[in-house]
Amino acid sequence: MRDNKDFDGSKLDAAEVKLGSQNPIFKWLDNFWYYHKWTVIIVLFFAVVLGVGVSQMIGKEKSGEAVVIAAPQDVYTEHIEGYNTVLTSLMPATEKRGRKSLQIYPYPIYSEDEMKRANEEETDDEGRYVQKVIQSYNTSKIEEYRSFLQTGECSILFVSEYLYETQRDQGRLRSLEEVFGKDLPMGAMGDGYGVRLGDTALYAFFDELQALPEDTVICLLRPYIWGASSKEEHYAYTEEFFKNIVTFGN
Repeated sequence: MRDNKDFDGSKLDAAEVKLGSQNPIFKWLDNFWYYHKWTVIIVLFFAVVLGVGVSQMIGKEKSGEAVVIAAPQDVYTEHIEGYNTVLTSLMPATEKRGRKSLQIYPYPIYSEDEMKRANEEETDDEGRYVQKVIQSYNTSKIEEYRSFLQTGECSILFVSEYLYETQRDQGRLRSLEEVFGKDLPMGAMGDGYGVRLGDTALYAFFDELQALPEDTVICLLRPYIWGASSKEEHYAYTEEFFKNIVTFGN
């Protein structure tokens, strides 16, 4: 007598396939996939892209404020930590969550003259100049800096006079008069678009900021066409933050 365990499994598989092929739901799904599979694939692709984009925007909203520091010097971790501590203490408090988080974006950038001076400050035992700044590295940092500003995610800059004048000449800066009216803060530049860091009470009071050159300029970019600065509420907060920075101690 043949045991049930010896039943041919292949017959069972065939029966299941036959049953499935006769099921109207399976037949409809099979026909739908055959005629519409590329439509489904394309729709799913764009749904994934949209989902990633939305999640990134939400993430950026949560990231809070950003400040760019671009000066002709190396920027070390302890410097960034010091800048962050000082500037975070000056951020306006919001009703819902206190102060926002702050991200510092450092860029060691030299003008041609600044790079020449840096590379001629020191000589080796044979009297040859010690190269401190490499042209290709400096160029890459300038490109990174420019690319980041094009995202619209940052409006407050601590920059060298060379970079400040570049932004001013490109029409990217808010004038101090637009922000403060006729009562300009201490250290206002003669052209009225920035504040010289070395002339502020902020620089005199906080040792952490004295790692930056005295002629560093604090300035405010105009809102951009996209990014955080394009949002009216966010930019209004950034403007208050900028005011707190340049009027500290006044």
